[in-house]
Amino acid sequence: RDTLDISDKELTKILIGCVGRLDPPMTADRKGSISMVEYLTGKTYELKQKRRDELLSTRLDDIKSFAGIFRKIKESGNVCVLGNEEKIKKSKNRFDHLVKVFD
Repeated sequence: RDTLDISDKELTKILIGCVGRLDPPMTADRKGSISMVEYLTGKTYELKQKRRDELLSTRLDDIKSFAGIFRKIKESGNVCVLGNEEKIKKSKNRFDHLVKVFD
């Protein structure tokens, strides 16, 4: 049963918050670093804008359409985390085991 019921106003606030995480305020140094990485990886402004547009056009039914997938993930009991090695090691008690993927 899909019981996610939030108002359009609440969903809009959530989505705007997500966009804010995509485009956080940055220092000049950080902007330069991000620009270099985007150039080297071929990430264009158009691609970033497409991502923003898709995010902002998300509707509650779009999210609910993934309920089955979320349910299967929850039932499997498996969680995969990819992130900062030091921070993950500090929280190692939350995981059954750690696997280093990249050297």
